[in-house]
Amino acid sequence: MARYFFDFVNDSGTSHDHQGRDFPCPDSAKQQGELIAIDLQLEQELEGPCFGKVLVCDVRGQELFSIPVHSNSIH
Repeated sequence: MARYFFDFVNDSGTSHDHQGRDFPCPDSAKQQGELIAIDLQLEQELEGPCFGKVLVCDVRGQELFSIPVHSNSIH
């Protein structure tokens, strides 16, 4: 198993994942990143539009995947 980190990046800056999680392969980590992006989209529905991305990185900080987060709240 390898450790992967899930950072959220938007215009305001970067929210770093300092703990990470272990997954058996990069594709499993990507699936987790996609779930995090969906969760962020739903969370932001009440607060207004949210645009950014979830970066899935390895232990060296190398970006493996970039998953867009787009929440278009209509109020």
